[in-house]
Amino acid sequence: MIAWLRAHRIDAFRAALAVAGLVLVAVLTRPPQAPALDTYSASDTRSGGYAAWEALLQREGVAVERFERRPIELDGTIDTLIDAYGTAPPAPDIRLDADTRALGDWVRAGGRLLLLGDTPALAAQERRLLRRPVWRDARRTGGALDAPAFGNALARLATFSDRRFMRDGMAGTRPLVADRGGPFVVRVRLGRGAIVYVSDPRMFANAALARDDNARLAYLLARPRGRGRIVAFDEALHGALIGRSWIATLSVPVRVGLAGAGLVILIALAGGALRLGPPVALRAAREPASDEFIAAFAALYRRARARRDAIALLAGGADRAGETAMQLRFLRERQTPTDADLIRSAALARTLRREQR
Repeated sequence: MIAWLRAHRIDAFRAALAVAGLVLVAVLTRPPQAPALDTYSASDTRSGGYAAWEALLQREGVAVERFERRPIELDGTIDTLIDAYGTAPPAPDIRLDADTRALGDWVRAGGRLLLLGDTPALAAQERRLLRRPVWRDARRTGGALDAPAFGNALARLATFSDRRFMRDGMAGTRPLVADRGGPFVVRVRLGRGAIVYVSDPRMFANAALARDDNARLAYLLARPRGRGRIVAFDEALHGALIGRSWIATLSVPVRVGLAGAGLVILIALAGGALRLGPPVALRAAREPASDEFIAAFAALYRRARARRDAIALLAGGADRAGETAMQLRFLRERQTPTDADLIRSAALARTLRREQR
């Protein structure tokens, strides 16, 4: 081996130099790693996710699910919906104006929305449709907490933002948690429901729930209003959006009608394919009477307008002399004979045959 390396040391040096060059090119051309942004998503287990908040609620016995559809599909099965805007702005088609309007309609019908943070792209429509309060940067924050809605449950909170909601112009808005800088958690009534606004979404991220009373406030804000009701994390806001099927676009009455029609068709097909007994006659079989036969025969002639042909047939032997033959010929020459003429012709033809015997 040593002898081979000595004989091919130039080739080995060239190969090592080529490998070093490739490594250097790979290092220099490697794209910079994207910074880890805070997503505030329940599926994110990093420091900026909400996976710990979801696990906390589940440990406390709260029914939790992830909502991955449009707000138009929200219904009464969900008690509280948690929306949190991440550091990166949402995609333009994730939350349209119609989505915000549907979200407001759901709240007015009795839903509860927990909205954390904000994004400039949606601020205007949320102020118009969801009564989003205005915030400002407080000069001084911290100090004793003012949280009358939670009694003495909160002592200290780790906050990471100076944003505080303005107290002026907050008609119908109730501050839930405030410090000397102002309220940073407020509750806004909307119809039969309410929206809870939190100015700092980082308070409930994975890295912050172990600090002070942040986990306790996270539970108190998200706990459902009734036992066994569902709290949902809105993952559609973070891109996990499941498209609606065509059947889901139909209204409930239309879906019920289609289901009923399908059931009727299945029953009809099953009834036609499976014989469960002998066939049932709608009418009992019987022998028709003579008058019915004559009436049917007359109706057939009437439909065919064949009175004149029938009289001509009866008068086939009336070309001889005689009163009966003359009367029969007279009836044969009539253009529009009646039923009485037809019956009279039959009687005359019978009489004529008797006379010819």
